[in-house]
Amino acid sequence: MVTRGLHSFRNKRVQYRVNVASAQALGGWTAAWLLPEHPQAPYWPTSGEIDVMESVGHKPNEFTSTTHTKNCHSGYARSCSTAGSFDEWHTIEVNWLEDELQLALDGQIYHTISRDHGSNDPDFPFDQDFYILLNYAVGGDYGGAQGIDASAFEGGGQVMKLDWIRVYETTLPGPPPSPGPPPSPVPAPSSGERCGCNSCSESWKNPAPDSEHTCGDRITWEMDNDGKNEHEACALVASQFPQDCLCDPSTCASIDKCGCESCSEVWDTPVTGVDGITATCGGRITYLMGHDGFNEPDACAKIASEFPQDCLCGVSTCPSVHRCGCESCNAAWNTHVTKGDGNTATCGGRIEWLMDNNGYTEESACVKVATEFVDECGCDPFIC
Repeated sequence: MVTRGLHSFRNKRVQYRVNVASAQALGGWTAAWLLPEHPQAPYWPTSGEIDVMESVGHKPNEFTSTTHTKNCHSGYARSCSTAGSFDEWHTIEVNWLEDELQLALDGQIYHTISRDHGSNDPDFPFDQDFYILLNYAVGGDYGGAQGIDASAFEGGGQVMKLDWIRVYETTLPGPPPSPGPPPSPVPAPSSGERCGCNSCSESWKNPAPDSEHTCGDRITWEMDNDGKNEHEACALVASQFPQDCLCDPSTCASIDKCGCESCSEVWDTPVTGVDGITATCGGRITYLMGHDGFNEPDACAKIASEFPQDCLCGVSTCPSVHRCGCESCNAAWNTHVTKGDGNTATCGGRIEWLMDNNGYTEESACVKVATEFVDECGCDPFIC
């Protein structure tokens, strides 16, 4: 993949999310790199090259970043390696500042290259527009340094997987890749679900891998500093940390509060009790469950009886709708399941995705997901 003539830039933050699990054969050479859009004579290496990430089959679980410049290139290039499992997805990046390049793997800087301040540094020619390259090569002086396993490239061969590439208009679209002061925390609301997902509420304070920032910190930073709405920020952070930040609104679903759509609608409605204390319907229900030992149905019924005009959360004021027509599906709706391709979502999230994106009816989507996950998603309307 090459963006020359299509998209070039300077002083940005560039991220690639890649997986080289199927590109580990001896002789293979993966690379995510940048070259100048308009190189000046004598061209390479004087005009510069930024290798954001390279991996080769003869150096398993090792990622390398390198720059090639006038006096530092080929065998004398400024290079640094870091460990990372070839079997996992990784976010690799360069944070390109005016006088410094920061190379990072999964949010942790492991290689920094700086301009020699006060001089026209020939080994920091990074004051011009560069374009993106992504490729998988076979052989060469680096990839083939210890030979080539030709049989590994037969049939289906080797595959370098790419999820996305992002170029940010600002150099820091989220919490910086190196440890630093965390964003100011935003207090959690007394009710409601983060990103519309119960799973996100539960993982909101989880630390993201290799970072002192939580999932919630990162989502909040994206909204406050990079102009994203909540849906976009949740989806971005969930894609960066799929095992820890379960916050993608498109793959998680929430059951209505107290089993009632009307209760979900009034959950944040403030009401004042005879004691003069004002709190939301949801806040009161949550308090009873957390402090007075109520189970959810009893807490819902009590608050609905105390505030019948405002808190429509009791079984007498709202019918409980069974997902897919099954009480068992309600219980399984937020259960997380993992497909053979490694993608994780909830039973309900998969059903809704099939309806929204693949044209399934509710009945057919319920049957399909129940068939895929027999033990986890009890949502088949014909057998429940």
